[in-house]
Amino acid sequence: MDISIIVIILLAVALLFGTLFGMMRGRNRSILRLILIIGCIAGAVCLVPMIKEIVMEIDTGKGTLGEMLTAMEGEGGGNVPQEMLDISSALMTAISLLIFILVFNVLRFVSWLIIFPICKIFVKKDLIKKKGFGAIIGLVQGLVIAFAVLVPLNGLIGELHTISSTEIEGKTMIEIPAELGLDKYEDSAISGVLTSIGDWYYELITK
Repeated sequence: MDISIIVIILLAVALLFGTLFGMMRGRNRSILRLILIIGCIAGAVCLVPMIKEIVMEIDTGKGTLGEMLTAMEGEGGGNVPQEMLDISSALMTAISLLIFILVFNVLRFVSWLIIFPICKIFVKKDLIKKKGFGAIIGLVQGLVIAFAVLVPLNGLIGELHTISSTEIEGKTMIEIPAELGLDKYEDSAISGVLTSIGDWYYELITK
């Protein structure tokens, strides 16, 4: 399936379920859930550097992952091909983005399973369940979740495209099926929109 279609489906699912759950929760508890989601984003951003350090210490059998990436860059030497530097940089960025996506979703699940049920004990239900307000807040929550996931996913796809399209001595390091449409996605409107509105957020995750 084309990546552009997958991204559009993910966006639609986030907005649809956000709105539906907002209607069921009502105004007050929808606000609570939105606050928790924003907290999950902040927590994931803070945890990325620490978890990345742990990932870089993973033993690959030929040294740690961090050592391998450093070796690709020639430990700062000046005779390293630019293509190798591009791939190393793309891999480092892709690791940060992937870590963020995984950590955010884990935190979101934990907050839904444990924190939200506890907090909502102290948040009164609306006397008259304000489904309309809940739906609007749920839609905002869906937008926030879509932004939090799709911007780094968009960046991750871009880095994979860099890795798969960069050749060293006529060979690519990673072969990615053409059916995924990385080239087409890079030139798509949705990729352009996510890149333009999420540039600051992308930089925050990968700094």
